[in-house]
Amino acid sequence: VDTGVELEHPDLKNRIWRSPSHQAGYDFINDDQDPDDDSGHGTHVAGLIGAEADNQEGGSGLFAKSALQIMALKTQDLSGSGSLGDLINAIYWAVDHGAEAINISITGRQANSALEDALDYANNHGAVVVVAAGNNGELISEQNFMVPVGYAKSKPGVMSVGSLDLLTLALSGFSNHSESFIEITAAGSNGSAGLLSTFPPKTYFGLSGTSMAAPQVTAAAALAIGFLKSNGVSFDSAKIERLVLDSAMPLDSLNGWIQGKRTLDLSRLAKLLYNSAVIDTTGGFDEP
Repeated sequence: VDTGVELEHPDLKNRIWRSPSHQAGYDFINDDQDPDDDSGHGTHVAGLIGAEADNQEGGSGLFAKSALQIMALKTQDLSGSGSLGDLINAIYWAVDHGAEAINISITGRQANSALEDALDYANNHGAVVVVAAGNNGELISEQNFMVPVGYAKSKPGVMSVGSLDLLTLALSGFSNHSESFIEITAAGSNGSAGLLSTFPPKTYFGLSGTSMAAPQVTAAAALAIGFLKSNGVSFDSAKIERLVLDSAMPLDSLNGWIQGKRTLDLSRLAKLLYNSAVIDTTGGFDEP
């Protein structure tokens, strides 16, 4: 849910979800079926999640070697602005069309019960929602409430993500922070350099932000969903959240900034998934 996705980007075109009528998503800005990206932000986010691997193009996303499909829902315009109503409608649209992990790299300050209802609708239908913490460098609190990030605290299955700097392994200076409202970090900056990802027109560009951190957690959630499904293990969105958070690496540099001083760790997630799915379902390792 973003500014759309460049549907013909060479590193993304084979990852695009299509409906039976070949629809790639929806453009809520222009109210049509062409969610192509005229900004670049959504394409960058999509590439971090699932740019194709081993195709002699650019790089690869975290979910590069999988059956991942990227559904493009355009709720933000060229400048990155959009309405809360479009965001809410996009969440319902995603769930109703089968989305299992929803990335929202969008932050606002307007609390809204209809947005809460949409997040609950996603979770009640098994979809994990991952939201960026925002780039104001502020403490999120009850008095300085932001959405959708502020709702993650009370909603299992909604994860809030701050930005870790890869150079310092500390919270990025721009990242919002809170030990109550922000649950995990992922890489969102690399010193003064941005994270390289897909960008229109059919190129690559570096950007920094919690917008770049959130899609990595979305990819991790999608990996967990795929693994559990392939092993016949039942789950809900709350279980996916717990697996991602419980496997996170604690960093002392995040103490006082992020709940549980957590940062995303895919290796630890893989081990936790194996232990919870393979060992638990088989009753342990086979004995000779």
